[in-house]
Amino acid sequence: RDPDQTRAALDAIEESGEEALAEMRRLVTLLREPSLETAPQPGLADLPALVAGASASGGRVDLQISGEAVPLRPGTELTAFRLIQEAVTNALTHAPGTPVAVEVEYGRSTLDVVVTNPMVGAPQSPGGGFGLFGMRERVELYGGVLEYGPDEGIWSVHGTLPYTAGQSARSGARSVPTSRGPHS
Repeated sequence: RDPDQTRAALDAIEESGEEALAEMRRLVTLLREPSLETAPQPGLADLPALVAGASASGGRVDLQISGEAVPLRPGTELTAFRLIQEAVTNALTHAPGTPVAVEVEYGRSTLDVVVTNPMVGAPQSPGGGFGLFGMRERVELYGGVLEYGPDEGIWSVHGTLPYTAGQSARSGARSVPTSRGPHS
């Protein structure tokens, strides 16, 4: 009899259902990729070590972090780290010898991660794996958006992750592959 009260109840049910589905997807992903690791999972604090490791193996990787750091849920932090790790690995594999730029920006409500590398003059190595697909799955599990592809000779992987699940559930976020280039 009270449309406002009914709408509020339905909104609460919808939000609870979306959060339950998100948690179920995370669980299914963990079950699909069982791990015997008991060590803590990496996070954004581990990025300097990731960059140092890439540089030690002959890669040129530049890391830039901007904005005021925000405490993130462990899953969001792991997702951001894995996105950067995969994008850097892809860049070093598929465009060896080119510099890689990693930008992490703490925004008002989202964490933006951008990994770029020039494609011009780089010997291109064909991809055959599930790197971009896996990145997209990880980012979507946390309500984020993944865009990737070439633009004026620069390959870019851009992930946006909301700080909270409530924000992501309302955003209707979808990943948008802008192109399927030589990286995977």
